[in-house]
Amino acid sequence: MNYENLNTSYGIYRTKTAVRVSFIPIRKKKDTGYPAIGGYMFHFANAIDDTSYDWQNGPKFFLSANEAGDLIHAFTVGGDIKLYHDPYKGSENEGTRGKNFSIVTSGDKRYLNYSDGETKIGVSLSINDEVILSLIISSTLPMCYGWSA
Repeated sequence: MNYENLNTSYGIYRTKTAVRVSFIPIRKKKDTGYPAIGGYMFHFANAIDDTSYDWQNGPKFFLSANEAGDLIHAFTVGGDIKLYHDPYKGSENEGTRGKNFSIVTSGDKRYLNYSDGETKIGVSLSINDEVILSLIISSTLPMCYGWSA
């Protein structure tokens, strides 16, 4: 099945920050031609003014299909998750700049957070956001592995 034209993008917009979540289907690795498991790109942005966001300079975090289960679990049971990616893993710069992605509870609110040492950004989550993200991820997860939904 061809998932190239499948557009599953969901945006959460707040006064000072926003995040867009996009589905990335299974694809072929450029160097080997073997399949690469898909996942979800979280693109964060700070507000420029009341109606626009700085998507050009916003950080991105790729949540693999394997990690998506952690996110669904956190939404389902109300727990927190913390994920760490090292973009330089295996190179001489390993450990110099990691990317942190988390869902945390603070009082009666929940936040989707990103930080990388230079940038720190968080977006509050409503119950509706959690339900919609959970449904989007649950329904597209099989396609991350190349299975029909």
